[in-house]
Amino acid sequence: MKIVIMCGISGSGKSTRIKNFYPYAKVFSADHFFIRKNEDNEEVYDFDPKLLGEAHNRCLEEFVDTLYEWNEYGCPERYKGLIVIDNTNTSILEITPYAQLALAYRCELVIEIINCEIKTAIARNVHNVPAKVINGQARKLEQMLKYKQMPKWWEVSQIFEKDKYTCSDKYETNDNINEWINGELTVYNNPTFKSTDGKENTKCSGEINKA
Repeated sequence: MKIVIMCGISGSGKSTRIKNFYPYAKVFSADHFFIRKNEDNEEVYDFDPKLLGEAHNRCLEEFVDTLYEWNEYGCPERYKGLIVIDNTNTSILEITPYAQLALAYRCELVIEIINCEIKTAIARNVHNVPAKVINGQARKLEQMLKYKQMPKWWEVSQIFEKDKYTCSDKYETNDNINEWINGELTVYNNPTFKSTDGKENTKCSGEINKA
C-alpha cells in the first residue's frame, strides 16, 4: 500500500493535484464530514466549526479501519493500493498520526507539501475559509519547514506551483526556501535543492496544474 499525505493551506491546490495525479485513490478528508445533500439531492458543503474536532476524529478513524481491512483482506482493485489524506496538515501534530500508522502497517509513505502564495489561496479557496485562518495555516506550515520538524525517514516532496517542479526526499531544501516578507509567506521562483552528494539541482520531475 502507498499513503500520500497532502500538506498545504486552504486553496493551495491539494484537491486539484489529487484529481490530476491520483484519480483512482481512496481519499480521506475531514471536509467529507461536512458534505450534505440539499432538497434537490445535490451535495453541498455545510461547514460548522464546532464540529471540526469530530470531523478530524472521524477522518482518522476511517483511515485506521481501511488500513486494517486492506491489510487483512486486500485492497479493492479500483484503488490500486493508494490512499490519500486530503487535509491541510500544516503542523507536525496533524501529520504524525497518519504517518506513523502508515509506517506501522509497512506502507510506502509520501508527504507532499503544496506551496502556494497566500493571496492566491485566499482568492480561490472554494470553502470560503477566512483570510485570517489561511494566514494562520501558512504560519504553522512555515514553522514546520523552518525548524525541520519532520523525521528524516519520512519521504517529503515539495510541490511548487510557479515552477511546476516536484522533488523527492533525495533532495533537501535550503532552509530559506520559504521566507516571511512583510507578513506573507513568499515562495522563491527558482529554488535550489541539495542532493545527498552535495550537488545542487534546480530541476525535478512532475507538474501541478493550477486550480
